[in-house]
Formats: sequence, C-alpha cells, structure tokens
Amino acid sequence: MDRCDVLLFVATKTELEELKRAARLRGASFDPIPVAEQEKQLPRESYWLGPIGNDRVIAVKTRMGAIGDGGSAALGLHYVQKTQATSVISLGMAFGISAKFQTFGDVLVSQSVFPYDARAIVPDGNRWRYDYEKARTYKASPITLKVLEAHRPNVTGFKVHPGCLLSGNAFIRSAAFRDDLLRWSQNVASTVVGGEMEGAGLLALAPRAHPNWTVVKGICDFAGDEQKGDAEKHRQLACSNAATFVLDALAQWKPGES
Repeated sequence: MDRCDVLLFVATKTELEELKRAARLRGASFDPIPVAEQEKQLPRESYWLGPIGNDRVIAVKTRMGAIGDGGSAALGLHYVQKTQATSVISLGMAFGISAKFQTFGDVLVSQSVFPYDARAIVPDGNRWRYDYEKARTYKASPITLKVLEAHRPNVTGFKVHPGCLLSGNAFIRSAAFRDDLLRWSQNVASTVVGGEMEGAGLLALAPRAHPNWTVVKGICDFAGDEQKGDAEKHRQLACSNAATFVLDALAQWKPGES
C-alpha cells in the first residue's frame, strides 16, 4: 500500500459518498486501493485521493463505532502502520448538544475527546450511579488543529464549534440521557460541543502525550427522542460540510504561516 500523510476515516455510506463528492469537486481522485490477498479478511475499503495541498491523502471506510475488527481502533492501527500517516481525521456526522447555539450542518472540531464509557459504576443507596472521578479527556493533534484553526471556510451557512466531543459506542436517542451525560461529565469534560461514536477508538493510535488524531463532524441531530428523523433529514448536509471544511483546510494550509 502507498504511504500517505493524512488518513481520513468515515464510517457510513453517506459519509463516504459526501467525502467522495467533495474530493471530486476539488479535482482530487477517489480511486479504490486494491486489497492484498492476505488482507481480504479485514472489513474495510480504502481510496487514494492523491495530493491535497502539501499532503498525500487516503480515505478509509470503517464500521460504525470504535470496537470490533472493522471499528476505528482496529483499522486505525492497521492503516497507520501500513501508510505511516502522521495525521488521522475522523470525518462525518455527530450530534450537537443545544439547538440554542448550534444548528444542523454546523461543524464540530475536537480539541479533545471524552470517552464517556471509561467510568466507574458505584453503589448509590439501593441503586447505582456513574462515577467520573477518575475519568479524563484526551487532547487532539495540535498540528492538525493548527491547520484547521487557520482555515476560514468560504462556504456560508454553517459555523465551526471547537471543543470537547463525547465519544462512545452507544446510539443515543434520548434527550434525557444526553443531558444526564453532560451533567455527569461536566467536571471532567468542559466545553462539550457534541458527541459521536468513532473518536474513542482513535485514542489507541498514539501515546496520549503525542496524539495524531482529530475528529471533525457535522451536526445531523441533537440526540433527542426525534433523533432518527433528524439524522435522516440532515445527514447529507452534515457530512458534506465536514468533508468540505477538512479538504479546503488541507488545500489552503501553508506551512510556516500562523
């Protein structure tokens, strides 16, 4: 497999289609990378985008979530080793936390990720409760964040919200649970801007002190009771905005400039 500088990870058909569309609109290729016979048991697809700005880019489709042989953790480790990529960006759709200051299609950028499943479950009278006393957040790649923060989108219609992203393997379709999760984690994860399912797997890719990953996702819902309908209606916009933002940021980045 060819080496690259940046790996773009997507997990759903819509995320892949919108990344492909955005790449083609910008003159990039999106050619399938042949799979070696000994690797055909791995459940994944990969595509060569070629040079974008100063970086050689490959896109990878994983399964949803972090766990399993096709999740973001397993395939992240596999592809970083094979390609020697120095930056991994998880792209696609996520949930926002408040329609008061966010809207569908806004883009969330992970300054950090909080793996909310890394918690203790302790007694609470005759019941139980989550204890986040020993939980912690993980900072994203400062190099990639510098590239993204320097970019000013040409496309109007969406805002960019940097902050902490909640990440876990659960489909959250309850506003009550979303609000409880925010309350439980507020002393650990400040400035939470949304949540998603693949970021937690990227934490396995590099030492905590030297992260090589970032998560950039568009808002398709707010994890409420109406989540399914919202997600279906807005997922294309969310994925398109995230892909557009990242590809343009890579293309426009000039090393040495702040």
